[in-house]
Amino acid sequence: MRDVDQACQPIMPTCSLCSRLIPNFENWLHIDRNNPDKFTYDGVVSRGIGFNCSRDPIETPRINSEGQTILQGTFLAYLWSFVYFTVIFDEEGHQQFPTNRKHEVHIIEQKGNARLERAAALLCWAISLKKRYSDWPQEYPKPTDKLESDDYIEMANRLFIDAAVFIMLHEVGHAVGKHYPSSLAVRRKKKLSKGDIASTIRMEYEADQFAIDQMIHRFRAGCKTS
Repeated sequence: MRDVDQACQPIMPTCSLCSRLIPNFENWLHIDRNNPDKFTYDGVVSRGIGFNCSRDPIETPRINSEGQTILQGTFLAYLWSFVYFTVIFDEEGHQQFPTNRKHEVHIIEQKGNARLERAAALLCWAISLKKRYSDWPQEYPKPTDKLESDDYIEMANRLFIDAAVFIMLHEVGHAVGKHYPSSLAVRRKKKLSKGDIASTIRMEYEADQFAIDQMIHRFRAGCKTS
C-alpha cells in the first residue's frame, strides 16, 4: 500500500486515502486473516485490489477475470472532486427557504465565494478527465491539504471513502451475479436491442441492490467505517 501511495500521490493525491479506503472495503467482505492482502467473497472475488496509476482518461472500477478489483487513480480523482464540490455547495452554495410547497428548495448562486469558485473549477477539471488525462492542478483543493477550519477537506475525504466503497461493492455485485459474460457480449454489439438494454438495466439494478444490502447489513451489525 505504501508503494501505491508513493507512486500515485504526485499525480493523483486521492491515492493518499488508499490506506483508509482499503480497510473500509475489506470490512464488507470475508477476509483471509492468514493473508490480509487478499480477501474473498463467496469464492468470486479473491485476488485483492489492484491500482492503475497510468496517466489515462477515466476508467470506472471493475473486477477482472482473475477476480481482482481494479481501481484507477484518475477515476478516484474524479470521484473526490465531485464529492468535494457537493460538500462545498451544500454548505455554502445554496440556501433553503420555507415555502408552501413541501420539499421545495430555492437554489441561490453565491457569486464572489472564493471557496465555491475553486470547488467548481476543480469539478470542471475532473470532468475533463473523461476525455483527456491531466495532472491534478496544484492550485485546486485536494485531499492532502491541511484541514480547513471548517473541516470541509476531512468531510469530503470521509464521504469519498464511503462512495468509493459503494462503487466497489457494486462491482462485487456484478461478479457475484455473474453479469460479466453477458455484459461483455452486449458491449461488443454495434447495435443494442430492446432486450439488451433491458438486460443491462436489470444487471445494474441488481449490482446496486447488492451494494445497498451489504452496507445496510454491516451498518446494522455495527461495522465501523471511514
